[in-house]
Amino acid sequence: MPLQLAAIASALTVSTEVANVVLSTSGLILGELNRQSDINTENDRRGSLVAKYC
Repeated sequence: MPLQLAAIASALTVSTEVANVVLSTSGLILGELNRQSDINTENDRRGSLVAKYC
C-alpha cells in the first residue's frame, strides 16, 4: 500500500508540474497576443492620423 501511495503522489506531482507549464505557456501566449493587439491598435491609430492629415 505505501508503494501505491508513493506512485499516486508521484503522478500527482508530475500532473501538477505539467499543469503549471501549460498555464505558464498559456500566459506567455496570451501576453504576446495582447502585445500584438496593442501594436496593431497603435498602427491603426497612426494610419488614421496619416490619412487625416495627408
